[in-house]
Amino acid sequence: MRWTSFVIVLSILALSPSSNARPNVPEGDKGSDAVLIPSSVLESLQQRLLSLEQTQVQLLQRIDALEKQRVAELRTLLSMYENGTVEQAPAAQGEQVAAAQSDAGNDSATNGSEGGEEGEQEDAGPDATSIEDFIERARELIDEEEYARAHRLCNVLIDEDPSNFKAYFWRGYARVRLGLHDEAIEDFQLTITHTDQQNYIYTGMYNQACVYALAGNADKCIEYLIRSHEEGFQEILDQMSTDSDLDSIRKDPRYKEFERRLRYP
Repeated sequence: MRWTSFVIVLSILALSPSSNARPNVPEGDKGSDAVLIPSSVLESLQQRLLSLEQTQVQLLQRIDALEKQRVAELRTLLSMYENGTVEQAPAAQGEQVAAAQSDAGNDSATNGSEGGEEGEQEDAGPDATSIEDFIERARELIDEEEYARAHRLCNVLIDEDPSNFKAYFWRGYARVRLGLHDEAIEDFQLTITHTDQQNYIYTGMYNQACVYALAGNADKCIEYLIRSHEEGFQEILDQMSTDSDLDSIRKDPRYKEFERRLRYP
């Protein structure tokens, strides 16, 4: 009787859960402890989230207001350039920009570009409401072969924001067509310096190669064509084939070898 009771007690203990044993949990939750967050904490987090959302809205509104202010300031600066109130760029841009503006001004007179407030409205574009609109207008002026006016517009954009890589890019293009080769090469280099967008980097290098070709520097031209391709310009062969800027180096053995490698990799 005594042994029977002892066995029964042992059996009961073996079937009883240990105080350290984990409760049964769903299969996916095994090995983790459930944590209940008090409702007061949840309410505090929700209020904090709402406050952050309101702050985000206020910041976006502030950014929009600043953008509109920048556009207004750009229009004023452009009007000053057109009216001759501002004769040269800030000192940080140096004598090269001043010389470029002088040449661009002469080109403007030759092409019969309008001056004054009417010219400002046309250069800025009647619907310009953002910095990107001004950049697009500069590109349009270049497409229209209004290189001097595109140059002036890019000057204004760069004066307002010296890190505007797109303004450097299009000013570089305008300077090429104005015959300002050294200054154009510098602008394309500034484009590369101020951006991490790969298409602007390899296009900037390709444009530098073209300017070097126009300036008669075959060594640098070949170097930058190769660098442009290495940076990711996959369509460079098609571009090279029709680009008249490269006509001066087409007979160079190094150009022919580079072209051959592109055609038959």
